[in-house]
Parts: sequence; C-alpha cells; structure tokens
Amino acid sequence: MSHLDGYAPLLTGLPVARYVSVRQVVSQRGVAGGRILWWQGAVVALILVSQMGAPYVGAATMAAMTLWAWRNTRCALQAVTISVLVVFANPALVGDQPLVPLLKWALLFVSLGSILADWKYQPGIRARWSASFALFAVVALFLALAVSGNRSLSLLKLGTFIVGAAVALLGVRDRRYPPDYWLNWFTTVYMVVLVLSAPLQFLPAGRYLNGSNFQGILLQPQSYGVYVAPLTAYVTVALLVEPRKTWFLVAILPWAWYSLFASGCRTAVLAVGLSVVATIASMVVFPRNARSSSQRGTTILTICFVGLLTLAVLATSAGSLAGAIDQFIKKRANEEPGSSRRAQVESLLSTIDENFITGVGFGLSPVGVEQATQREELTGLPIGAYTEQGFLPLAVLAQVGVIGAVPLVLFIATLAFPVAKHGAPALVALFWTTLFVNFGEMIFFSTGGLGMYMWLLIACCLAGSRADLGRRKPCN
Repeated sequence: MSHLDGYAPLLTGLPVARYVSVRQVVSQRGVAGGRILWWQGAVVALILVSQMGAPYVGAATMAAMTLWAWRNTRCALQAVTISVLVVFANPALVGDQPLVPLLKWALLFVSLGSILADWKYQPGIRARWSASFALFAVVALFLALAVSGNRSLSLLKLGTFIVGAAVALLGVRDRRYPPDYWLNWFTTVYMVVLVLSAPLQFLPAGRYLNGSNFQGILLQPQSYGVYVAPLTAYVTVALLVEPRKTWFLVAILPWAWYSLFASGCRTAVLAVGLSVVATIASMVVFPRNARSSSQRGTTILTICFVGLLTLAVLATSAGSLAGAIDQFIKKRANEEPGSSRRAQVESLLSTIDENFITGVGFGLSPVGVEQATQREELTGLPIGAYTEQGFLPLAVLAQVGVIGAVPLVLFIATLAFPVAKHGAPALVALFWTTLFVNFGEMIFFSTGGLGMYMWLLIACCLAGSRADLGRRKPCN
C-alpha cells in the first residue's frame, strides 16, 4: 500500500487519511524525482487549458478555487498552487483576465482561514522558525509605522507577506499529509507546465513577449525560468543519486533543461549554479551516513557517465555551444553581462547609504524610483504595487535596514539549517535553488505572485527534511 492511498484525489470529497506513522514516512524517504499523480495532473491540465475559453474563465476558476480552498488544508494548498499559474498565464493564450488579480488575495486569505480551522492537525510542537518569523514581523511592522514613506502600502504588503508565508509553512505541517505527498504534488504540477508548454516551442505564443525568449504557458520568459528552475534541479539530482527512477521524468528532463536555457533567464541558471555549490557544501558539512555502499557506488558511476557524456558533447559541439552561451549571457546584442541590473543595484546602494539603519519601509521602491500602484480595471481597487529590486540582500537592507535584516537572517537560517542537515541531496538542491532565484528576481516578499510558489517549495523542503520526525503524533 502506497503512502498516497489514503489521500483523496483533487476535486473529490473523499475523506483523507487521519494517521501518518513514523515508520510509514521513513519507508518512503527518497522517492526519486517525485511520483507523478496522474489523475491530479490531468485535472490541473484541464483547469489551465480551460483558461483559453473566455475572458472571465480565469475569474470563475479563481472563485471556484476559493470555495475549494475552504474545505481543508490540502485543498487550500492545491488551490494556491494552481492560482499562481492562473495569475501568471501567458496573455497570448488567455488574453485579459478581469478580477483575477483581485480574487487571488481573497483565495490567499480564505486559505489561511482554512488552515487555521484545521489547527488540531498541526504537530504538537512549536515550529523552530516561528519565533524568528514573529520577531521579523514585529520589527517590520514597527518600521512600517515609524519610517515608511507610504505607511498604508507597507502595512498592506507586510500583511500579505505574513499571510502567504503562514499559508505555506503551516499548511505543509499538517499531520494528515506526509511530506512526500507534497513533493509528488509539486512535481506533478511542474510536469504539467512542461508538457503544456512544449507545443508552444513551435508557435508564436511561446515567445509572445519579445519574440525570442521562450515563456511557455507563463506570463514572460523570466517567470518561466524562475518557475521551472527549482524543480528541474530537484528532479536532476534525484535521478542522479537515487536508485529508483520515475521514467516519465527521465524522458521529460532534457526538455526542461532546453526550455530553461531557451527562456534566456540568467537568474534561473545562476540559481542552479549557486545551488550546486551550496548543496555540495551541505553534503560535506553534514555528511549522510545512512546511504549504503552499493547506492554510493551507483551514484558515483552515474555521475561519471553524465560527466563523460557532457565532455563528449563539448568536444563535438564546442563552437556552437560557445556561441549560444555567449548569446545567453549577453541576452541582447552588444549588451555587457550585468548591465541590465546595474541601475537597480546602484539605486539600492544609494538607498542603503541614506537609510542603512531603518530602510525606507517594507515593500517600497528605492529612493528616486517611482512607486506605481496597479488597480483592478473593473473595480478600481488596488491589487499590487510592484517594485523590481532584483538582489535579495540589497533589497532587504533598502526596505527594512539592518534592524529588520537581522531577524530575517535568523528566520532564513531556521529554515535552511534543518534542510541542509537532514534533507536528501535532491531536497537540499530544491531548497537552495528556490532561495537563490531571489539573487536575480527578488520574489521573497511577493506572495501575490511567484513568491507564493517559492514559499510553498521552501515549506515542502522543510517538511521533507523531517527534522521533527521522532516527535510526530498521530491525528486523533
């Protein structure tokens, strides 16, 4: 009997499993690359394809997902996962989506209510991250009230960040659903995005934004790269180091890497590169002694084979690869590497220099950069105030200063340490890639967009590390 047999498939009302034993969770550790949930994947694909039907299909989908989210924690996290794809749908496929940006906030708050209503299924121990998270929230709140140039906007953004992060971190802790379920769920949705995006490689809609970089079914190439990179790294490492293979993922992984490169998203590639270094460092500092010698030998042989295959490709196609890589790095003709982010970095450094202690306020743009507020077309209600700041460390210092940066670093450390120490290699790679995308595309606080997806993956990694495995209690 598999560890998912007790779970109801998506969009059904069957009861869910009420007990997860420690032995059951241990026995399922390290399913390579995640298990594909075919029924749930088919439903997700149908939901996404239906968005092309009419202008208000997106709003109807968000309303239905909001109702679905109220049922229980599992439904809430499923709905939030799908909502990210609805919000970031390719405009060439879905056109304008009235009310969707507004309804995403309703869904987020309903999801939190649903998770809190299921509080009895939370573990009986306090999460290690909760104290530092609360401390950061209090400090950021104080700074928003004391120094923010736009107090209402800072409070609004801080509130949505707290709600979004809480939805992810608390939802995945629910004892009814083992961590491997969520790994399988996110792998399945990732697979759906790759499969639906593949035909767009041959259609203009696949490069709708600029005609050159691939964006698949998502809003823009940068969104596609940031979305695909973390789980591409996870599946790659899992297939390299785990003995069991999910052969459909083996088949689709080359397309994942090709489409990632075709997106021109240097942030995603940088995140994967930094993740490789951080994952290796985690394995060295916290060695895994539980792996058998036969598994270790198989892993070494697999890595050697991949290395030899890579060398063969480089030897036979060095010229064309060098040209492609050079074009990828420069992104545009006659563009110097890093030039597209130079103005952002300079404005952030200038803001930090002027407001090093307290920052300018949570969620606000750097000094001298216009803060534009987006409003929903039909209702006129504010739905967002996007600010592109790129590099996470500088953005944090600019917004909340060194006073806010200290508790935030402690919060991130309480998330990273258990994953680095206890997580399987693939899980560690997933965590670091997800975190490092913020070193080029700062989505850390953006729970109304791809930042929500990031927090779901981080929560999944934390639960998958099973640091509190021995202290789990059955659901009564």
